[in-house]
Parts: sequence; structure tokens; C-alpha cells
Amino acid sequence: MVVAIKLCPQRFNFSCITCFSQSPSYAITNYCSQIVAALHNQLAMHLKSSIIVRETLEEVITFFYNPTSLAQWDRSVAEMIPQSTGNETSGATFDTIAPSGMKMTYEVIEMDPNGRSVKILLTKSKMFKKAIWHFEFEPTQQGTKVTCHIYFTLKPLYCFLYPVLFFNKK
Repeated sequence: MVVAIKLCPQRFNFSCITCFSQSPSYAITNYCSQIVAALHNQLAMHLKSSIIVRETLEEVITFFYNPTSLAQWDRSVAEMIPQSTGNETSGATFDTIAPSGMKMTYEVIEMDPNGRSVKILLTKSKMFKKAIWHFEFEPTQQGTKVTCHIYFTLKPLYCFLYPVLFFNKK
């Protein structure tokens, strides 16, 4: 029997304990899926954007998972600093430094073994109360479709951004 900490859907903390009689990998996957589902229910805003990149799936995934490439495709990141590696599907942590100097800390909470999907939890931020980034990569005839979902709640100081974000989402 595997014991894993489970997120209580009623409140945002990790106080409940659940026992899984399945395999450890099932317990971890189930645990991550429950965290994501509970967070999605608690997060106030969902933004989604997709783009077709004229490169193969393998080239896009290689570029995306290269730590030095983050600042090349995300204008809000000047630098990415890996903190820990985790395992093949979760646990890696990293910090980002924005051009303004603002620092944020992230953890990979779920990743498809083939790299076609990854969910990243924001664990420390001055701007966001809670946030999850979910990237999906899908091969198409034109190249690779990259879809980014962002589920988040802003801290009170930044709530003025909700109307701007809401009316600019596609």
C-alpha cells in the first residue's frame, strides 16, 4: 500500500492523507490529477492560446524542454534557473526572473512520458495567489500545434488586471 498526500478540494492545502492500494506510479498520477482538478475548480481565470509551429513534434519538444530556451519564447522571462530535477514525470523545480526582476518559483506536477503534455504549478509569486500552466503538443500536417492553458487567481493587489485579461482573451 502506498500513502500519498492528497489535496483537499474544500480548501487549498495538503492536509488530507489518502491510501492507494494500486501501484506507486498510479498513486502519484492519481494524486497529481486530483491536485490539478481541485486547483482548476478554485482558480478564477482560464486563458488558452494555440499556435502552429512549422517544426516537427520532436523538434518542438526538444526546444521546449531545454532550460535555456524559456527566455527565448516567453517575454516575461529574462532567466530560468533550474533548482531540482525531480523524476521523469514530475517534481522538477525552477525559478524564473522577469525583466523587471520579479522572481517566481515553479514545480512540474505532471508530465506525459512522451513529453506531449506538461502541467506546471506556480509555488511562489508576488502576483499570483495560485496558478497552473498546462502545455500540450500535437503533431499536425503543418507542423506542431502548441496549446497553452493558464489557470490562475491573482493576489488582491493585482485584481485590477481581471477585466483587462477577460476582455482580451480569445
